[in-house]
Amino acid sequence: MNETYQQFIGYSLRYERLKANLSLRVLAEKCDVSHTVIANTEKGKTPLSASLSHRFERLFGWSFEENQASFDLLQEIIQTVLNGVLFHDENVLKNIRMTLENTDRFKNSGLIFIRDLIDYVAQIHDYLLVHHVAAADIDIFEKMLDDLPPALQFLLNLTIALYDRYHFKLSQAKKRLLSLSNTYLNPHHKALVYDRLSDVFYHTFDRSKAIQYATEANQIYQTFHNTNRAVLTEIKMQLYGKRQHQSETELAYQKWIEQATIYKLTEVINDINYVHALRVFRFNKFDEAIRLLEKLDLSHPQFYHYYVIVLFGSKRYKALKTFLDHQPLSAPMINAFLPALNYVKAILQEADDKVLERELNTYLEITLKEELYGESRWAETLWMDYLLSRRRYKEATLLKERLINLILT
Repeated sequence: MNETYQQFIGYSLRYERLKANLSLRVLAEKCDVSHTVIANTEKGKTPLSASLSHRFERLFGWSFEENQASFDLLQEIIQTVLNGVLFHDENVLKNIRMTLENTDRFKNSGLIFIRDLIDYVAQIHDYLLVHHVAAADIDIFEKMLDDLPPALQFLLNLTIALYDRYHFKLSQAKKRLLSLSNTYLNPHHKALVYDRLSDVFYHTFDRSKAIQYATEANQIYQTFHNTNRAVLTEIKMQLYGKRQHQSETELAYQKWIEQATIYKLTEVINDINYVHALRVFRFNKFDEAIRLLEKLDLSHPQFYHYYVIVLFGSKRYKALKTFLDHQPLSAPMINAFLPALNYVKAILQEADDKVLERELNTYLEITLKEELYGESRWAETLWMDYLLSRRRYKEATLLKERLINLILT
């Protein structure tokens, strides 16, 4: 067995041990060997003996027999996935997932770890699939991060940051990406990290940093003719950079959708529609906001949440109750959004003030912790309406002052 293959056998062994929630010592007892042997096998330092291989096979249900051809193919697939991520090629990632699902041999020969890792990376880079990935699976990959080769470390770090961003855990995503940006990266990788950083900052209080990172990423993309990514960053700079200009009531939404359609940037089309919807909602164009949101998959947690916001904010309580009663979610609700949803449901159920205030306070504190700009402003609106309806004017004034200091300075 060659040394590189042996290393991946070790990854697969540790991966299965972590999934089974077994310590080194417990697994060693089950295999009747020293825990040092297990540890060294996981690190690729000790060759896997035939007897130990059979014991692992009985425990985990897959074969450790070497298959160099499958291993070489998976190495090529890793590079293909990385290229798909670098050049924002959604078709490449979808095709990779189909290949993995339809090829049983990758589940054997000690390649289960690398096979599952590629599959998770492809899922998380799919805007509509990322919320179906279990946090527990991400935790296992994160525990293995430091032991992986540099290329896989980069890809996994980038993927976990993207998972956190889609779940609106922006502080975690920002920290990981900033740390990654301080390591040695080639220009392609650096541009992608800057691109992801800009995407995180667009949703925080510091939009100027988003434009700064996006500009740097865009310049590198153009230099290396990465057209898909260059177009993506340009659209997002205009979409998010301009939407706070209160004097502009109409932006080039249709033009951006046409550009995104040409380059098959599905995620950006979704962004354009929901940003447009929330903007016209602020101008009390409720019918238009609803029409735009209904172009999206409303079972998706993020779009479900925005649709509830618009129905509630426009006081369409009958339509809202029908939606909440009959529209299922395709994945668990994003934690940062859940208190707002609970508050809306509590209002419809005429809950007492203690319940309402608990949900409002939880929502506000989560959005402030994660520096979620749009959500913090919505939390402010809900709190202000609540306090003013109860003539608690001093508390409303203090809340306004606090949020101005936190968000706008």
